Amino acid sequence: MVNHANDFLTDEDSGLPVFLEPEAVQLLSFWCRSPQQMRRFIGIILNAKYAIEKAHKDLGVWITLDDPELKPLMTKTLRRYFQRPEKQRETHQERRELLIRHHAKSI
Repeated sequence: MVNHANDFLTDEDSGLPVFLEPEAVQLLSFWCRSPQQMRRFIGIILNAKYAIEKAHKDLGVWITLDDPELKPLMTKTLRRYFQRPEKQRETHQERRELLIRHHAKSI
């Protein structure tokens, strides 16, 4: 299923919300060994989005994940993360903070 994630997660005709570029989904499918692991990574992205919106609620910040300018930034962040040796990868909390900092710069 993970091997075919690119087929069903990037198919806009499926009715599912598509917020990752095909390259980002392909990266996830290369590195994730199970659908649960893929779901976890997508959850990190969504949690970072919600955390940024919550932290900047007073400014009225609203992030649309299907923004054509944001999609390449998410792909770039995933590529950087997966290119690091496993020993250098951050913990879950550090990854979340990294995504929050990265997306906050784009605001």
